[in-house]
Amino acid sequence: MSSNGSSIPYLPVAGQREGAAERRKVFPYRFPRDPRLLGGKFTVAENARRLLRFFYFERRLMHALGAWTLSIPEFEVKLETGRHIFWHGDAARLLRERLGEQETRPKEVDAFRDADIDRFIEEMLSAKSAASAASSPTTNRCSSGPTLRLPLMSRAASRSRRSPRGAGTCNGSWPPSAA
Repeated sequence: MSSNGSSIPYLPVAGQREGAAERRKVFPYRFPRDPRLLGGKFTVAENARRLLRFFYFERRLMHALGAWTLSIPEFEVKLETGRHIFWHGDAARLLRERLGEQETRPKEVDAFRDADIDRFIEEMLSAKSAASAASSPTTNRCSSGPTLRLPLMSRAASRSRRSPRGAGTCNGSWPPSAA
């Protein structure tokens, strides 16, 4: 090591340079330079700008889902939310690695903010619960079953003082009647 201890000394292996010279004599071929230009719709700078925004969105989604997890009462939905947090974190990691390959400095990546994405995440986090979408006329009650079923079932059960029949089925009438 050097005197400051930060570099690894070079230790030559006997016959290494001579072996390389021998191989050069036997295989004198030199690969030609490829003159083709790599095509693409975006420049490297534009691609890095777009990927930076995708990275920020994935990271913010991961944080938002993590913040929302404690308010989810259903175990299955909470478990699936954890899986989505992992997927968003993994996607953010891969995008961050790609940004490094495109020569975007890590400090630039960490300092990036987008007001539109922040506004979307704040709107998402301001919802009272995942089931607050039950009052929305555009909510599909069949596909949103696990998040909508519990509050609606509890309201129907409190009206009838017994467990509603047909809970979990989508037969067009919601909430199920207590007949």
